[in-house]
Amino acid sequence: MITANAVTPQPAPTGNGCTTARAAMAVLMLAVAALAGCSPQPPYRERLYAFGTVVEVTLYGLDEARARAATEALHEKLRTWHRQWHPWQGDGLARINRALAAGRTTEVPPALSELIRRARRLEQASGERFSPGIGALVRLWGFDRGTALPKRPPPDTAIDAVLADSPRLADLELGDGTLRSDGTAVQIDLGAFAKGVAVNRALTLLREHGARAALVSMGGDIGAFGRPAERPWRIGIRAPRGEGLLAAATLEAGEVIFTSGDYERYFEHDGIRYHHLLDPASGRPARDTRSVTVIADDAALADAAATALFVAGPGEWQTVARDLGVRRVLLVDDNGGVHTTRAMLERIGFEQTPPPPLVEEATW
Repeated sequence: MITANAVTPQPAPTGNGCTTARAAMAVLMLAVAALAGCSPQPPYRERLYAFGTVVEVTLYGLDEARARAATEALHEKLRTWHRQWHPWQGDGLARINRALAAGRTTEVPPALSELIRRARRLEQASGERFSPGIGALVRLWGFDRGTALPKRPPPDTAIDAVLADSPRLADLELGDGTLRSDGTAVQIDLGAFAKGVAVNRALTLLREHGARAALVSMGGDIGAFGRPAERPWRIGIRAPRGEGLLAAATLEAGEVIFTSGDYERYFEHDGIRYHHLLDPASGRPARDTRSVTVIADDAALADAAATALFVAGPGEWQTVARDLGVRRVLLVDDNGGVHTTRAMLERIGFEQTPPPPLVEEATW
């Protein structure tokens, strides 16, 4: 079994739509080792570092030279995407944010324009629970500082001042190669979406290099294609409190599994946990949820949905999941209760004894 979110190394240096990018989680590749014995050719494994996190790559069907060339090509692409999409550093998205803050119209490369357009569509579909325009809030909270966690929350007056300007991607005007905003409050942070885009593109690149099957884990969020031993991939879902696994999930070829949790990047102040998953409506960490896991066939959608559903919480997750077109969801509320869909229950088995209480099962 592959265990997602098993260990916690360095957090990502960029934000994540509603928050900084989910903290890096290395993957314990147990299932891959087990499957290797059933495969005529052993897998090729490589560990890379990109987007501020550990990236685990496992390839089947390539000899060592071709596999090494594929992973080297992937690593170079990951570094390029990170430079282009970093919200505060460099001349890609960071340049656009500087122009927005100054009230200037700025040029936008076609590839980056398409990412912003899709992020804006997901923002709208999620009812703005996923809202990559709140980069100013991310910076205010201090979740943009790499491994350095904040010590205390920012003043309420500072949070409310940012919220008063209602930053959101819907305020942007995307023209033919240009971008502008009526206000200066919008700061674009694609972190809760960019890692998913990167996983999608990584899988495409590895397929183009001839891999018969591949698995990419980026900070514990996983995408795969192919079946290395004529069986589905098995992925462990980390328990959001304590050690061990909450559940094991079956991942079919071409699917991804993404998780957002309040345990990934947080600090405590006066006995209260403040995590990086910010609610765009309140400007503060979303409450009532410990973790959300999504299985889908599109990593960018799964990435954004995991954040949006975390923010939506136990009361609204079903509505948001339907609006986003996500069928396989596992939400753990702040009491440890499970809210899930029937489609997700068909894919998972709980690993805890006794299993967590099933509070809600959506019949779709």
